[in-house]
Amino acid sequence: MSDPRVSVIIPTYERAHYVGLTIDSVLVQEGPPFEVIVLDDGSTDGTWGLLEGYGTRIRAARHDNVGQSATVNRGLELARGDLSMMLSSDDLLLPGALARLVKAMDDEPGVVVAFPDYSYIDEDGRWMGDHVVRGERVVDMLAWHECLPGVGATFRTADALAVGGWDAAYRNLVDLDFWLRLGLRGAMRRVPAVLGAWRRHRGSITNSEFGRRVAREHVTIIERFFDRDDIPAELRAVEDAALRSAYITAGLCLRAVANMDDDRWALRDRLGAGGVVDSAWVGFADTAVDQVNALLSQLEQKEAKITSLVAELGERAVVTESLDAAVRGRDARIAALLERVASLEQKEAMIRSLEAELNERARVVEVLDTAVGGRDARIAALLERVASLEQKEAMIRSLAAELNERAGVIEVLDAAVRDRDERRGTSTDIVDVG
Repeated sequence: MSDPRVSVIIPTYERAHYVGLTIDSVLVQEGPPFEVIVLDDGSTDGTWGLLEGYGTRIRAARHDNVGQSATVNRGLELARGDLSMMLSSDDLLLPGALARLVKAMDDEPGVVVAFPDYSYIDEDGRWMGDHVVRGERVVDMLAWHECLPGVGATFRTADALAVGGWDAAYRNLVDLDFWLRLGLRGAMRRVPAVLGAWRRHRGSITNSEFGRRVAREHVTIIERFFDRDDIPAELRAVEDAALRSAYITAGLCLRAVANMDDDRWALRDRLGAGGVVDSAWVGFADTAVDQVNALLSQLEQKEAKITSLVAELGERAVVTESLDAAVRGRDARIAALLERVASLEQKEAMIRSLEAELNERARVVEVLDTAVGGRDARIAALLERVASLEQKEAMIRSLAAELNERAGVIEVLDAAVRDRDERRGTSTDIVDVG
């Protein structure tokens, strides 16, 4: 199988009832080779078992719950295609989408993202209408505070990694922030065809805490974007309009209404280039602004409290600095003691080594003592034997002397006998002659 051109990244969490439909809508795509990367962000509803059933047709991975941004970024790290597509695990890709979007990217190498129009479907997949994306420029996204790329948006993997992927600082509007940053690297291109389906979830009621958090994100994203020093003049020119639209949208978030798509295009639908065109909208906009001002007032109160806390922290910092100095002095003393202990430990180790060596030598001496004791016993026995031999030698010498004396006597006797025999012979001779 050839290397993939496109990596379709599907992050999922507790979507076992939808993610299979999403995966299937990708696997039927034709055109350039692609891979499907599905990342389970710690689901507990059987999602992983479902993913395992796809075998090698997808690249599935799972991890503890870390949030959507970290999960998407892991998918970008795993992606092997030079193009990537991020698809929500409850949305669908329509037949032919992949080929059309890749062609749009190939036709214009300077384009950083291509995105299509898409349909609305309900929880059961029933068609509810089509959405035609209005605009394809970053300036449009800023001025009207709209996230233009949606279902099926295809981008260059290297560009996504270069801008740092999704920012985990945001929880609900992270895609808007990502597309704004990515749009600074090149043009965006809308593919004028319905190629995806966005699933609307009814009954997801926005509570007050959720509203305040999202309201803050709407404003913070725009403020942080314009804090950059690489904003081109064309975008800098709409900074005021972008902030105004962000604040009005933030006001919409403070209403206790269902989190539906009704307000998704409210600014574009009800405001025109010349200003407000709907009197009913004027009252609502004023209410929204009042709500935003009330929120700002709360923020100012909190800021004052923060200032007081900062002053208190300053005082505590002085105390902390004094304590730090004392701790540093103590640490220095402890370090000196530890150094001395280390030296003593080294000496103790040397002593143990010497003791072991002495013990070894004592064992050798003991062996030698045993050997010497045996040798001394043998020497004593030899000395005793030598003494005995000396005594015998003295006796032999005495006997030899005695024998010598007797030999002398015998010799004298022998001489006397010979002399006698000689005398007898002579006597005999004389008798015979006569």
